[in-house]
Amino acid sequence: MCSIGVYSRITAELLPTPDKSHYTFNLRDLSKVIQGILQIQPKNCPNVDTILLLWVHETARVFRV
Repeated sequence: MCSIGVYSRITAELLPTPDKSHYTFNLRDLSKVIQGILQIQPKNCPNVDTILLLWVHETARVFRV
């Protein structure tokens, strides 16, 4: 749910301009966040905080501006 909220807000607020044409995001970018999270091994994920930090990292990696 949070990923969809971030995606919706980014696509609404970061519109492409001639100077920043790379602000074109699509659902493929959202799937990259999920794919990045799914790559963690269960033994490397001891608690919910680890998943939260991983989500923050993947979201920042994919939607960096």
